Amino acid sequence: MHRRFLQPGSSAAQALLCACALLTLLSQPVTAENESVKDLRYGVTLYHFFQQNYFDALTELSAAQQMKKLPHHSEEAELLRGGMSLSYGMDRQARRIFDALLTQPREQVDADRAWFYLGKLAWRRGDNQASNDALAKMDPQYAGPLADEGHYLRAMQALVLGQQQVASAALQSMQAACPFKPYYYYNLGTVRVQDKDWAGAAQAFRQVAHLGCKDEEGAALRDKASTAAGFASLATGNSGQAAEDFLAVRLHGPEADRALLGYGWSHANEGDFDKALVPWQALSARSLVSASARESLLAVPYAYEQLQRPSTALALYQSAAEHYAGARSEVNAALTQVRDGDLLALFGLDAVVDPQWLGGEDPQPEGEYAKYLAHLLSTDGVQLALRELYDLRDIQRKLALAQERLTVLREVESEQRQNWSRTVEGGGAEELAGRRAFLLQRSTVLRQQLDSAIASGDGRLLATPEQAARWRRIDIASERAQRLQHEGAQQQIRLMRGLMQWQDSEAFPARRWRLQDDMRQLEALAAESAQAYAAMDAAMAGSARPVFEQRIDDLVERTASQRVMVAGALSTAQSQLRAVAVAELEQQREHLRHSEGQALLAVARLYDLASPEVPR
Repeated sequence: MHRRFLQPGSSAAQALLCACALLTLLSQPVTAENESVKDLRYGVTLYHFFQQNYFDALTELSAAQQMKKLPHHSEEAELLRGGMSLSYGMDRQARRIFDALLTQPREQVDADRAWFYLGKLAWRRGDNQASNDALAKMDPQYAGPLADEGHYLRAMQALVLGQQQVASAALQSMQAACPFKPYYYYNLGTVRVQDKDWAGAAQAFRQVAHLGCKDEEGAALRDKASTAAGFASLATGNSGQAAEDFLAVRLHGPEADRALLGYGWSHANEGDFDKALVPWQALSARSLVSASARESLLAVPYAYEQLQRPSTALALYQSAAEHYAGARSEVNAALTQVRDGDLLALFGLDAVVDPQWLGGEDPQPEGEYAKYLAHLLSTDGVQLALRELYDLRDIQRKLALAQERLTVLREVESEQRQNWSRTVEGGGAEELAGRRAFLLQRSTVLRQQLDSAIASGDGRLLATPEQAARWRRIDIASERAQRLQHEGAQQQIRLMRGLMQWQDSEAFPARRWRLQDDMRQLEALAAESAQAYAAMDAAMAGSARPVFEQRIDDLVERTASQRVMVAGALSTAQSQLRAVAVAELEQQREHLRHSEGQALLAVARLYDLASPEVPR
């Protein structure tokens, strides 16, 4: 029963440009402003989400959950996935998510949000009682981002049950004027229209304009409400007020045609057909895909009849019949194209760069009958079928890209294994092992020399290469002097030896500190090389097994299977879109045939009135 109402985010409200705003309300991440994101994958998900790349956000989130990469944000991530699933119309999956979350302790999950989502799901299915039960389990003091929509849903449930006071109380609980209060008043007007309370309906519709919502969604809804208020006023016989209501509608908005038609009738009902002709004639020049434009083609000659100008009326009725016939021929040709043509090309989907369901680029039909196809895009049935086609086409494109990436990954994996094989079989690993063993041996020898020098305190053991060369020359000279028994030379050598021992003793502390520091660094590098060698050894052992090859093969198989599934679903979606589009065009053709018949009957009636043979 509630489906007669206009809802934010419903197919009818798509024309009011509110889908993106609805997704933000339904799927807003629950990470607090002062809480930092601790999981990288969750941060990437939020990045895609706030860029309005919702498909990428869902993909990243699902992959992170499967890989268990969300240890700190598992509950928030699951709520985000449930909200996006609900916004995409995946009700069953959203229901499973929220039911699972509510089985956890309340402190581990935002239960108020989960209960709200369940209430929203039940409301969308038309189960008012289940929706009311779910919303009743929310904290009465809940003041989060979904509070206003929760009050809105309670108000709508009360309207369905005829509980006006309960609905008014829920309305008063809404904090913000936009976007839900305007929808409440509009739907209140529809309830009163069904109850034949025309004056009350007009009053409710006018409340939409009084709320002053300035965004495009608010302006579109205000036009819709002002138009409805005008026709409700006409039903009460208050043509003056109706004229004021129609004048409040924007001339270039989606309700302009209906408002022009109604404005003309507001003057016609007062007998002022001259003023009625002004909006009707302007409207009759517009495309006949508009029901109001079709009606105006009959309203204009009717006005001339009332002005006692039958010849002008006759000519205009004849012209109207010709216009209807011409438009019907064009609709027949458009029907042929829709039945047999490529829908992606006809509706301009091939040229859409960003085929996102929410917030993406809109298609622009091209060709001789683009105006009829463009009109189809504004109808609920075609809009829903086209949105599904958007999603499937985007998924098909992403799966094709995934398959290309998997092919590249497979080549990289194969090349990596070949590189490992060349390293092992070419002796590279043995060479590295030999060099490492030599370095370890040299490190051990140097450590022994340093420890021996420190223990003995012999500065000569830590001498620089230059100093060591001098010591060797002195030793040779001393040996020769002793052999020659040259006392003078031996005395000079003893003096030189004492000088060098003094130099080594003075330099010993600095050399010892420097060499100990170098030795520590060398030993640390040796330890790191040992770990690196062990890791390399393990990697080489693992390289003999195709670690990633099986995973890549599994992903390739899954991707190919999903591509087949998506291709089948895409074919079904195209058939559904074709059937819905054909039905809409056939209905439009019937309207044109009916209007053409009315015009021809009016022509026959005027001929009869003008014939002298017809008895008066």
